[in-house]
Amino acid sequence: LVINAEASSVSTHYLSFPFKDPRKIESAIDFELENQAPYHLDDMSMTWLPVRSTGVQSNILSAMAVKIDLQEQIAELKDVQCEPHAVVMPAASLADLVHEHYQGPVAVLSFDEEESHLSLCHEGLLFARTLRIGGDYIDRIIAEHCSLSVDEAQTLRRKLPTGFLSSKADSLSKDEADLLEAIHEGMRPLVQSIMMTCTMPAAQDAPTRLLLTGRLAGFTGVCSYLEAKLGLPVERLNLDSCLGENVECAENIDHGFGVALAMGLS
Repeated sequence: LVINAEASSVSTHYLSFPFKDPRKIESAIDFELENQAPYHLDDMSMTWLPVRSTGVQSNILSAMAVKIDLQEQIAELKDVQCEPHAVVMPAASLADLVHEHYQGPVAVLSFDEEESHLSLCHEGLLFARTLRIGGDYIDRIIAEHCSLSVDEAQTLRRKLPTGFLSSKADSLSKDEADLLEAIHEGMRPLVQSIMMTCTMPAAQDAPTRLLLTGRLAGFTGVCSYLEAKLGLPVERLNLDSCLGENVECAENIDHGFGVALAMGLS
């Protein structure tokens, strides 16, 4: 049994040190994170792993979670006779969906309803974070802009015609233009978060394409929209190919299972 760590209690940090000694790194990480942890470090569970480094510099991806939150999550599962084998950060597990077909640095985005998960990869995991932005947020913006209920806004979003996101406002009716403006406003924090995250690694590790999965990977026109905003090629990830040549699927794996598949592979 592999379970996901609650995103609300987990934070990740990309750190660089001018040395490679693991003992020095261990000591330096505590010092670096002491002022960034929401609680005392004794109350946090922490892990780290080395990522792509050059010369004498060490690059580290650290993750920490509120210890009591993890303990309560595991205890609840044990109460129903479930023993977790591992607690995995969903965003970090997305790196396991990137196979040898994808050359060079890439970003993987699982675009979901409640939140989204973003992973940067180049010959392994570089950085991972959860973004508190998803389809639910976009639906609330649509509902507010267009005087609709959230359920009505969700239905409207799911039935968008092909090409709507790339439409020019002056070619639409007033109601359609208002809807387009609302979607753009709802998507803006996601685009900004992706752009900011992609600048964190060194220039040679900056993503050259974005691979998309998650429940909203099928959002009409989202690949073209993200390409235009990010200036990167965007394509939907083929989840079937992530299983390897020796595994056959009776039917295509739905993008809604992207994170679950990644966690299983990790």
